[in-house]
Amino acid sequence: MKQLGLAIHNYHDTHSQFPPLCISTQAGSPNGCSGFGAPNISGLTLMLPYLDQAPLYNEYNFAIGQSDPGGSINSTQMSTNIPALLCPSDPNQTVQMIGACLKFPYPSGHNNGGTNYVFAVGAGAWQFYTGGTPNATLGLTGIFLVNGNKRARDVTDGTSNTIAMGEVLWVINHDGNPGNAQGKPSWSNGFGTQIGYSSTGGINFQWEQFGADCHGPNVTQGAPCGGARPAALQSKHVGGCHALFADGSVHFLSENIDQTTLDNLTMRADGEVIGAY
Repeated sequence: MKQLGLAIHNYHDTHSQFPPLCISTQAGSPNGCSGFGAPNISGLTLMLPYLDQAPLYNEYNFAIGQSDPGGSINSTQMSTNIPALLCPSDPNQTVQMIGACLKFPYPSGHNNGGTNYVFAVGAGAWQFYTGGTPNATLGLTGIFLVNGNKRARDVTDGTSNTIAMGEVLWVINHDGNPGNAQGKPSWSNGFGTQIGYSSTGGINFQWEQFGADCHGPNVTQGAPCGGARPAALQSKHVGGCHALFADGSVHFLSENIDQTTLDNLTMRADGEVIGAY
């Protein structure tokens, strides 16, 4: 995870801002999903040159998003496994593309390269948009925003007190499919590269609805309960999981961490004093 921290800071040094969570298209457009825009290009995709993946980045066609008609032009690139994004404790390495907001058929048997490390988007609920230009926050209180780019100076809580990324597992997703790009963490998918609002269900809580608990802790399979649900912090490590902070440091968070503390750690500017955790 420290390599990811270095990559984030190198991106910031180059662009004078953090990468966006994802680049999302306008709702209602031909490449939008129902109720919200399609997360066509993830922040991890934009970070490829800083993860020793410049050749892969140069091969990627950024004019066509993952959810666009013809988006399969990037299928070979998206199927690449990137060592820096994989945790050795998780044996799963690929994400089968089933369902999701896709406007084209993937090649038969296509798998996307997965990631165990995703962006923290803060605590609270999304604000859906149904038309017009997607805003830069969608209600997100973390560092990484949809179509938005925050700077280090915007992290007024301090980079050492704010989570940038956390661990997730590749598990059966919310609709019961063995793999669905809308919920599974693949590095090329915008929805697949986020921790849900710090996770109101706590560490190792599997799925959650937008701003609402969906299942109890440590469930092994999600079930439909309305809306899309990003994953909570998860790992195969005993007792908790790792989190990358915005200053580049990595900390192990206990699964018994106070939920309010976890919420505060994922918000960039809530002004709360963080105690021991």
